[in-house]
Amino acid sequence: MKFRLINSFKYFFYEQVYQCDTRSNSNLRKHLASLSHQIPNVLYASQTNDDKKFQVPMISPERKRELHTAAVNCVLRDGLPFGVFRRPGMSQFLQTAVPGYVGPHRKTVRKRIAALYSSYTSKIRVVLSKIDFIALTCDLWRSSKRVYYISLTGHIFTSQYETVPLVLGCRRVIGRHLSTTIERYIEFELSRLRIKPEQIVSITTDNGSEMKKATSTLKFGNRISCMAHNLNLVVKHGLCLWKEPNPDK
Repeated sequence: MKFRLINSFKYFFYEQVYQCDTRSNSNLRKHLASLSHQIPNVLYASQTNDDKKFQVPMISPERKRELHTAAVNCVLRDGLPFGVFRRPGMSQFLQTAVPGYVGPHRKTVRKRIAALYSSYTSKIRVVLSKIDFIALTCDLWRSSKRVYYISLTGHIFTSQYETVPLVLGCRRVIGRHLSTTIERYIEFELSRLRIKPEQIVSITTDNGSEMKKATSTLKFGNRISCMAHNLNLVVKHGLCLWKEPNPDK
């Protein structure tokens, strides 16, 4: 049963009212035939041939949120592309593993990560405002894709004298790794997290010349040479495992 309004139709099914545009009611028919209402006799003959859409199991909103959260955590932990869950192979796998579930769009992943980053920063600021001393660690490294990154970590003690490591920042380095670039990065992260100079007791780094120059000014506490890096250099140069020694030196 139906009656016409201005620019629209209203349909009555099982004491429920559904409204659609006067130009076409195809979308309304598809909606009524879906698993939400399960009224297949309203479909056109051409629509009944394409019944795969209505055979897909429904995912509850709670389950969808749970899966989306797990997907975002997977992207963060493994460093995956934001759109990995919408790729054809991954989409096919998800339909086999969790029928009816469609992975998050890259824009959804980006928004979730931005929200997590903002939340983490706020929590770190609260923690750092309550501590008296912090020791820093700064490092530069190159990824397998030949992209350079720099990170800053902090180390504090709890009231039970248990050490707690904190990731203060990690960013991509573009251009030369000059001491001024490293110094500005450290200052930026400390200012962003509101870490006061009097809280910093030391900073531990490797023995790179630019890194040493950037952290030997006592701006960030006493500089400590990384013992793990020193031992690595001893083994590397002492046993000549990766590079043959130059006899002229």
